[in-house]
Amino acid sequence: MTPDDLSWPVVYTGGQVLHYAPADDFGGAYFGGPLEQSFSGQPFGPEPLHRVFTFSPAGLPQPSGHNLQGQLSLFYGLRFSGCDLCYKAPVLDGVNAQYVQDYSQSVLVEHISPTESSPDWPYTGYPQLLPYIPLKEHSRRQVAPEEFSEQYTWQGLEGFTGDELVVVVPAIARLGVSMWGRSGDDEAVQIIFRYSYRTHLVHATNQCT
Repeated sequence: MTPDDLSWPVVYTGGQVLHYAPADDFGGAYFGGPLEQSFSGQPFGPEPLHRVFTFSPAGLPQPSGHNLQGQLSLFYGLRFSGCDLCYKAPVLDGVNAQYVQDYSQSVLVEHISPTESSPDWPYTGYPQLLPYIPLKEHSRRQVAPEEFSEQYTWQGLEGFTGDELVVVVPAIARLGVSMWGRSGDDEAVQIIFRYSYRTHLVHATNQCT
């Protein structure tokens, strides 16, 4: 397995790698779609972030000892060249559904760099939304953390011990739009999301060949 072999997102959690593929109906996860959330914390703009990958409440992988509630939405600054983003995911442990629903509408941005989007990055006329595609898990296998880091990402995952949820989103060819422009797609740019079950922080970066 190499990053070049990835056509759709993969997820690592609890010592297993989960491969996702397009689904014919609504399921536990989806790619793209409307933004819906508001953002507070560190200001950024003028362009918005993009929703890249989302776990529905029923589809969020649950580690032992947790009762996570809410929808885990993974956002990225595709209009922000070299974006490095950290935000508090609106996922809570063991609380009532109505509180989660209210809480999930706001996302606290802890850090984003750069803070200003580029009008022509990754190319002029970039879509405001990524296409909405329902996804489903189609296979999983046991993988050691170091094996996942080496085989599924271009540059590895610094300090990765397997106690996080990691989502790797490749440059998907079958979207009908380009994710990164011709040069970025040719370099097979990946978006890497690392979600901490303990702090509920999401750190999002990108890697390429």
